[in-house]
Amino acid sequence: MLKLLRILLVTSLTAFGAFIVLPLPFVVWGHVALPGASEIASWKGLSAGLFHPSAQLLGVWLAGCWLGTRAGVFSMVLYLALGAFGLPVFIDGGGIDYGQHGAVIPLLAFPAAAWIIARIRGLGSARRTFWGLLSATTMISLGAVLNRMAGTGNWTDGRQWLSFAIPQSQALFGWLAMMVLFSALASLATRVHRAWYPPAPPTMPAIETEEDAEELPPLALPSGRPRDQRALPPSLAPDAKQLPAPPHPRHPDR
Repeated sequence: MLKLLRILLVTSLTAFGAFIVLPLPFVVWGHVALPGASEIASWKGLSAGLFHPSAQLLGVWLAGCWLGTRAGVFSMVLYLALGAFGLPVFIDGGGIDYGQHGAVIPLLAFPAAAWIIARIRGLGSARRTFWGLLSATTMISLGAVLNRMAGTGNWTDGRQWLSFAIPQSQALFGWLAMMVLFSALASLATRVHRAWYPPAPPTMPAIETEEDAEELPPLALPSGRPRDQRALPPSLAPDAKQLPAPPHPRHPDR
C-alpha cells in the first residue's frame, strides 16, 4: 500500500512538473541555439545565460532514484496512460493524438529512463546516481532529436540532424548543475533513511542442541545400523565390532 502511494505521488509530481519552469544556467561556445534562452554575458565567443525548461524531467529522476526499477517504470507508464486518455498532463495537453502537435518520442523514453537510473544507481552513491541521471537524460535528449527529425521526414540530411542536436547538447550541459545537486540530495536521503531505518540482519538457522538431536529418531541404513553410527569411527561407535590392528610388515634382513 505504501509503495502504491509513492507511485501515485511521483506520477502526480511528474504531471505538475510539466507546468513548472526552471531557470537553469548554460555556458556555450559559439551561437546560442536554446529556444527562449536569455544571454547574460559573453566573452570571445563564450556565452553564458539562463534557459527555462520544464521540471518534468525531475519526476523521471525521482522515479528512478526513489521507486526503483519496477515501481519507477510503472509510475512512468501510468503517467503516459493518463496523458493518452486525455488528461492534460503533458506540456502541450494530452490525448491519443498528442503526437500530431507535441513531442511524443521523448515521453515514450520516460519509462526506460527511470529503469536506467535505478539500475545504474545501485546502492545509492552520489557518483552512480549522477551517471544514471546523465545516461537517462541523454537518452531523452536523443528522443527529442528523433522527434524533430520525424517531423521533417528528411532522415538523410546531416545539417538537419546537427541543427536539432546542438540545442539538445546545450540544454544537456545546462542540466549538469541540477544533476550534481540532485545526486547529492538523493545520496544524503539514502544515508539518512538507512541510519533511521537500518536493514534487518540476516536470519541465521537455528543450531540444534544435544537434547534436540536425542529427540530425533536415527535414520536406519540398509545394513540396519543407524546413520549417525556409520559416520563415527569403529572405535567410537557403540556396539561396534573392534577390529584387530593390521600386522606390521616384516622387512627381510639385509
